[in-house]
Amino acid sequence: MATADVSTMAFKAVALTKRGWFVLPLQFPMDGECSCGDATCKNPGKHPLGRLVPHGLKDASRDPDVVRGWWAEEPEANIGIATEPSDLA
Repeated sequence: MATADVSTMAFKAVALTKRGWFVLPLQFPMDGECSCGDATCKNPGKHPLGRLVPHGLKDASRDPDVVRGWWAEEPEANIGIATEPSDLA
């Protein structure tokens, strides 16, 4: 992923918090596999990035500073939305 794309992911994640949505960083595709390192991963790029959100959906946040910090740590992370606390369920 190019640097411009990475900045776009962080920007989009923060933009979602401005809608009042709770977001969290997800694993991401890497060389055709999931960044989690499990070669048999059944949900590549679509599950919480446990290093940053060890409690998964429970760690989702709508605090822009928290979200910026996550993408500063892992700029290639996919974006997840916790639908229930975001009133999207």
